[in-house]
Amino acid sequence: MALYGSSIDISTFRHLAKEVISNIVATEVVFYVIALAESQTNHYGEASKKFYYPGVLLNSLVIREAQTTLDEAYGPDGEQLIIFKFLRDDLIQVGIDPNNGDIIMYRNDYYEIDNTNENQYLFEKNPDFSYSQATELQGESWSVSCETHQTRAVKLDITRQTL
Repeated sequence: MALYGSSIDISTFRHLAKEVISNIVATEVVFYVIALAESQTNHYGEASKKFYYPGVLLNSLVIREAQTTLDEAYGPDGEQLIIFKFLRDDLIQVGIDPNNGDIIMYRNDYYEIDNTNENQYLFEKNPDFSYSQATELQGESWSVSCETHQTRAVKLDITRQTL
């Protein structure tokens, strides 16, 4: 059995991670979940008009790539890829399950989620795939990473709100 990994250890690490994300890093983003039932689709199943639920304020770790400029026929267009990392517990607390197409507002720019990863486990041990009969929980899903690309605000029809 591992030296660390008991439920008491996990509780301690959870508390420390929450403290770091919420009070030390404290990078706030607004998370908009797409409202699939209200979004309009064409006969190909593509959304011609997307609707989003009201934004939820969350703390996140942000990993930014360098901003680039693309020269399009209608003029230059900025592009930036960003990974937003959230504590899984924070997402559960507000009832958000990140999916492709959801929007994250960061620094008044909007980023559409392309991919989500939930593969960071405490102590790198996934309790769903344990080969031994450990008596205590070892490892737990810890965070959710959202890989995004920058998108135009006019395309989204999201109005900025006070949270």
